[in-house]
Amino acid sequence: EEAAEFKALNEIILQAADPIAENRHQNGDELLEALDSICVPEEDEAAVSPSRPAWGRVVYAGLAVAIVAAVMVYVKQIDAALAEVDKPVKESVMTERD
Repeated sequence: EEAAEFKALNEIILQAADPIAENRHQNGDELLEALDSICVPEEDEAAVSPSRPAWGRVVYAGLAVAIVAAVMVYVKQIDAALAEVDKPVKESVMTERD
């Protein structure tokens, strides 16, 4: 069903962006009418989308936040390790020159 809706939307977009003026929608009303023809009516939309949140999206959003936080911690640990490695090397080079 989504594929058919996407195909219909794609056809409307292609018609609206056609380089030949005669093939395009002649005014905004025609374009709006074409878009309205593929939209789900409001009463059907209420039946499709429940009032409570989709838990799958909430779980995926939580996982995404957790992954970003883990990567940030990992990068900070690498920066700290590199800072420790660089510091003694600079000090030993300075003492050898003196």
